[in-house]
Amino acid sequence: MKPEDEASREACETIARELADRGVDVLVDDRKERPGVKFKDADLIGIPVRVTIGPKTLEKGGAEVKGRREDGFGETIDVSAVSQKIVAKLTDS
Repeated sequence: MKPEDEASREACETIARELADRGVDVLVDDRKERPGVKFKDADLIGIPVRVTIGPKTLEKGGAEVKGRREDGFGETIDVSAVSQKIVAKLTDS
């Protein structure tokens, strides 16, 4: 998430709240670091599903959802369906 981007912050807060309501632990990385640094740190601490939110992903229609063990790029999902997709990925693991 780009903390300085209002739309990204709102989408992040919405998704985090929906996931917390479903009993999923959420870590929001709003540090002012490059995405690669954040992705590497998420892998190092074992985050099973990563959600990338920013102006580019929002322009494409939502947020990028990628499982830790998946290759390539994640799947762009509408913000309203992200929490459901994450719960499905977590229960499939």
